[in-house]
Amino acid sequence: MTTPKTSHARGLLLIGLLAGTFGSFAFATESKFTIFDPTGSIATFPVSINNSGVIAGYYEDGNNTPHGFARAADGTITPFDPSGSIGTYASSVNDDGTIAGYYGLAGQQNYMGFVRSSDGTITTFSATTRAYGTFAYSINNKGWIAGDWQRRRGCCAYVRNPKGKITSFKVAQEKGTLTVAWGINISGAVAGDYLVSQNQVDGFLRLPDGTITTFSPPGAINTQALSINDSDEVVGYYLDTQGSEHSFLRTDDGTITEFDPPGASGSDAHSINEKGETTGSFEDSSYVAHGYLRKTDGTFTTFDPKTSIGTYAFGINNKGTVVGSFYSTPYVYHGYVRNP
Repeated sequence: MTTPKTSHARGLLLIGLLAGTFGSFAFATESKFTIFDPTGSIATFPVSINNSGVIAGYYEDGNNTPHGFARAADGTITPFDPSGSIGTYASSVNDDGTIAGYYGLAGQQNYMGFVRSSDGTITTFSATTRAYGTFAYSINNKGWIAGDWQRRRGCCAYVRNPKGKITSFKVAQEKGTLTVAWGINISGAVAGDYLVSQNQVDGFLRLPDGTITTFSPPGAINTQALSINDSDEVVGYYLDTQGSEHSFLRTDDGTITEFDPPGASGSDAHSINEKGETTGSFEDSSYVAHGYLRKTDGTFTTFDPKTSIGTYAFGINNKGTVVGSFYSTPYVYHGYVRNP
């Protein structure tokens, strides 16, 4: 199940048939959904929501060109692009309304990172002059950004402080390997994944002092650590040796809990809030995608907008508000907000 968000972000969402770890659940089709699209959008992907209800994401126009957008809590949508962009992806918004992301441009350096302040000012950056691509995936409430940069053969994750200083790091030091930082919390702890070998990807947690702990659930061959909260709880998904995909939660003591919503034939966890609530997506036995919310006690609520034939959940805030995309016509994605 390749979801729109991680497809453009080069994730490894590979789905097979899986038997889930079931808990109690409720199925919700008539929740408090608000559906929205920027003007001219043929595909809308809201990927992050802050605690004031500001949403960041991207949409594709009629020429399939991606543009960033900010959606205010009152529903006002503001599209944006850095100067020279040929494709803009907004990845994360913090509680100040500052948005981080990346954009494509013509020329040898294919992607650059950006920071957009709440007043609309955009600052662009490259992690290093050696990078042909700089990607920004997460911004915390202090303005620190996590992402990765690439050269022709692999490379490095980075953290960028609010003054623009960039610190790069790799988990595996061999040439050609890639380390990706997907999430950063308020203390500066980073979660991500790295290439162990041609056939193995593991997760990692990097503490603010630079200490790195690697991990993978038992039996995993590919582990994607996508989101981290301020308690150093990490969520993501992994692929097992049977080709089946499962969501996971890793707590700060290193305990890993694997889970799937009831009836899932595949699932991935995308985001965790400060309460420890997790949202993500799963496919049922007919390979139809649905959104899910997992509470801290392990109970599930699964959901779809009323006309959906495929639902993806990408972000959650501390109020339990979820954002994501769905389609009722193949490949025509609409954005939604689901209130608790």
